[in-house]
Amino acid sequence: MYSFKKSLLTAALIGIGALVLPLAGNAQVLTITISDNLGHSLTVTDMGAGDSNAAANGVIIDSSLLTTFMPNLAMGSNVSAVFAQPSGTSVLTFNGNLVSTVGVQDVTYTTFASITGVTVPPGTNKQFFDTNAINFGGGGKVGVVGTDRDGISTANALNAFSQSDTFNYVSTSVNPNGSGAPGPGFLFATNNPFSITSQNIITLVGGSNVQWQTNSTVAASAVPEPGSVAMLAGLGVTGSLFAFRKLRRRN
Repeated sequence: MYSFKKSLLTAALIGIGALVLPLAGNAQVLTITISDNLGHSLTVTDMGAGDSNAAANGVIIDSSLLTTFMPNLAMGSNVSAVFAQPSGTSVLTFNGNLVSTVGVQDVTYTTFASITGVTVPPGTNKQFFDTNAINFGGGGKVGVVGTDRDGISTANALNAFSQSDTFNYVSTSVNPNGSGAPGPGFLFATNNPFSITSQNIITLVGGSNVQWQTNSTVAASAVPEPGSVAMLAGLGVTGSLFAFRKLRRRN
């Protein structure tokens, strides 16, 4: 009888293990991916090969690695992402500084900063809002476009969107210029882990550079009353202008 009970217990534990094991895919994974329209691509995972940030929840791809994989980028180029979870919120901050080598053709770079396994307790409703800024450096040309897309994936997949905000930027001068904008934000409902992604598509001409910073924030939220979304948008404007001033000071 004891042996029979022991067998039942073992079978039950195996069954529980089979239910628990798939949840391992919900673990947080932070990556940066950069590719160009010439067939070059590079992905670096937090704490993995190529990550110059020794701390967890942060990735830095430095100049030496970027210029090895992206031959049309010059030294000084770098991209970085940091994920933080202060009191009831989750924030993915993505920074980029891409510097083009002199005398090359137009090259379009697509970058993703993405993290899976994000949870924001308590409650079902979550509020997403984002702020961002972009600064086209010298050597550019009028009309060069940058597109920034920030959002979440309730499927908890890297580099994927279920809902998102999109911003389009246009260079207005061959001299340094830029702009910043808050996202309108959106409400989504989930009690399951989700992912946050920031995608930037930037075109550079020879000798030009571009800097950007994006902050994607998710906070637990009740169904918003009238005026709540406006308040969050106001916070977005403040964050965007602050980020833009930081970028301006770097040049």
